[in-house]
Formats: sequence, structure tokens, C-alpha cells
Amino acid sequence: MRYYKVDITDAQSGQNLLPSSLGGLPISSLLPGGGTNTSALNVELDLPVSAQHVPTGNALVRIWGLSVKDLSGAFNLNPDPPNNKPGALVTVSGGMAKGLPLANPAQAGVLLQGQVYQAYGNWIGVEQTVDFILAPAAQGADKLPVNYSIDWKAGTQLADALRTTLQTALPNAKQVIQISPRLTLNYDTPGYYASLTQLAQVLNGLSKSIISDPNYLGVSIFYDGTTVRVTDFTTPPQAGITINFVDLIGQPTWIGPNTVSVKCVMRADINLGDQVMLPPSLVTSSSSAFQGLTGNNPANNLTFSGPYLVTSVHHYGNFRQPDAASWATVYEMVKQPT
Repeated sequence: MRYYKVDITDAQSGQNLLPSSLGGLPISSLLPGGGTNTSALNVELDLPVSAQHVPTGNALVRIWGLSVKDLSGAFNLNPDPPNNKPGALVTVSGGMAKGLPLANPAQAGVLLQGQVYQAYGNWIGVEQTVDFILAPAAQGADKLPVNYSIDWKAGTQLADALRTTLQTALPNAKQVIQISPRLTLNYDTPGYYASLTQLAQVLNGLSKSIISDPNYLGVSIFYDGTTVRVTDFTTPPQAGITINFVDLIGQPTWIGPNTVSVKCVMRADINLGDQVMLPPSLVTSSSSAFQGLTGNNPANNLTFSGPYLVTSVHHYGNFRQPDAASWATVYEMVKQPT
């Protein structure tokens, strides 16, 4: 069965905020005992997760069926810049729960952690919804800019300068920095940026000017609300997760030079920068079984296989929509440059 949970907390006090219309229960598809709630509210999810220098827009979470009181109270979750009040924090979990033969609960988990950029209720006819527009927490924006100051000294590595910058701007975030030691300059490069996106855009272009290798992808910064990852894909990743044939929805597809798009059943266990393995085919137990099952049917064979690096993640969800594509995760992957 499909699984989701939406946790809302006050950014200043850390208090968990529960809707008044659910009797003190969280916004989830599971009952307190762990079973699936067949009367769970419908939710829609549009959650892009990509490098900060890539313009993908903010995330959207829409919750159906809340009370009029909850609709009017959504305004209180918005940021209030004059009073230096940040927006509420929202954690979205999803995937599959127990119940269907091919469902794998181990793949479920946190899809996105973000901060409310805008929240509003809507009432059309008999339909009542609350929408959350989410941005990564503390990434900086026009409403509440964050001080991303970098002091990159001549002859020092970019990784060392970034550690100080990120520790100051995101003190509660875990850091994973894996970039080439070749990223050095022979002159000082100080800078101030009001958002993580601005910083990422400058560093991606600057790193490509320092390392002019044709396959070099440049520095990419990923931030999911808890961990900030900085990579230029020059450090070989650890052995990654194998995507099973039954987890795929359709065939992987070329979408650009050296880049493929892979659609899977919604899952949270594959992150940006991870290495994944695509399976070679549906059956590999024996040659006779393989021939007997696949035959000449191209739908049972993958046109892509082997290791890929994940550069973009996008979760799509409509809890009550029955088709497979309405509860899916789409990955963009590239072959690791040599």
C-alpha cells in the first residue's frame, strides 16, 4: 500500500503542529498501530530535489479534506520577515507500506525536509485544500536571506573554505564535501551570497573554469534540510543500491548527452550523488529461464544497465490516483566521468 506522512513543526519552538480536524493524529496514511488507514486524507506531492545551481522551483504539498479552521490557520505557518519569524518546518515521508506483493517498506523514508515559503487554504465547492510551497530550510531567499560568506584564500582548497561557510550559515546541517583538490586559485576570492542557490551557481561556473576537462561536471551543492552535500563527481562513490527490475516503471530513457531518466515506484533510499546499479534484465537465474520468459519481448529487457550517478531526484504523488505514475520517483543519472 502507498505510504505518506507529513510532519509540521514550529521553526522557533520545535513544537509539533497537528491539524484540529484529525483528533490529535498526525497527517499520515498509517494508523497509530501501524496498519494502513483506508480513510486517510488525500495528498498531492510534487517534490523536486536537485543541485542548487539547477533551477527546478520549490516543492508543493497539497492536503485535501482538512477543516475550515485548519484552512484559515495555514496563514500562521508563513514566514514573517518584519518580525524575523521563519516559516514552519515540514517533513514529508513516503514510499510503500506493507500490503502488496511487490511493495518494499524498506525503501520508504523521508522524501524532503523543507521550510514553508508560502502556505494557504482554498475552498472550492465541497473541496477544501491546504497548499504548502516549500524551500530547503535556511537556504536563503528574498524574504529571509541567509549570510553565505566565503573567504577563499589564494593557494587554499575550495573544500576548506566551504566548510567554514556552511558551518556558519547552516550550523545544524551535516556536511559531506567531496570535491577535487585541484580546485585552488592563485588569488583571494571573497564573496557574500544571500542564498545557497546564488553560492552554488557561482561555484559551479568557477570550478569549470579552473578544471577545464571536457567531462568535468563542476561543483554541485545538494541540501535536503538535514545534510548539505558538495561534490564534483570526481570522488568514486561507494557501492550503491541496485534498482530491481520490478521497481521500475517503464524503460530508462535518454534525456540528454550521457544522461538518462529512470522512473521507479516512490522510494526514499536513493539520494543525490549516490551510485546506483540498473539491472540487466528481468530474469538472470539461467539462460533457459531468461529465453523462456523474455523471448522477443523488448519490454522485458533493459536498454540500460550498470552503474550510474544520481544527479536529480523528483517525487510525484497523488495518494488517491490509482495509476502507477501517480506514486513515483524519477531519477536523472549520468555515467561517472573519467
